Amino acid sequence: MQNRLANFSRLDMNMLWDEEPDLLDLDNGEYHLVVRRMDLGYLTGYVGVTNSHPLYGQDYGKTMVKELDVHGGITFTGEFDIEPFKEKYWYIGFDAAHLMDKVPYVEMTEIEIELPSKIMQILLEAKENEEYRDFTYMVKQTDKIYRQLLEMKKRTTNTDINDNIKGE
Repeated sequence: MQNRLANFSRLDMNMLWDEEPDLLDLDNGEYHLVVRRMDLGYLTGYVGVTNSHPLYGQDYGKTMVKELDVHGGITFTGEFDIEPFKEKYWYIGFDAAHLMDKVPYVEMTEIEIELPSKIMQILLEAKENEEYRDFTYMVKQTDKIYRQLLEMKKRTTNTDINDNIKGE
């Protein structure tokens, strides 16, 4: 898929992400979906699950969490004590600040670092192919996690029911 943003200049790109929403906050009582812009301009996505979900309290290194398919993989599990996050949820999240992701305000805060030339070459090539993951993309990816979590809970619930029937 061609990046629809590939032909935008740096100035146009600033205007693009400056015009996007900074927050999506959807709560249905059992799941809480959040897409949130960070200080450097990139977006993060989270789905909160209640204690009735099999992934509640699970670290992102656990097998079932690793099964979730999302951009860049799961990079966070845990609780937050800031808005818009809520106390009753355990959050599973990801971000769009990986090697091939364009992070909006990083160029404005470049840091001089001495690296071997081979590594610098790889990083410069990656930078040329960076793609900005816009708000719509991140909402779709967050929804993708949500749907996988629904299916995971359904599978786990069906397994529990079948185990109970076999045990009777």
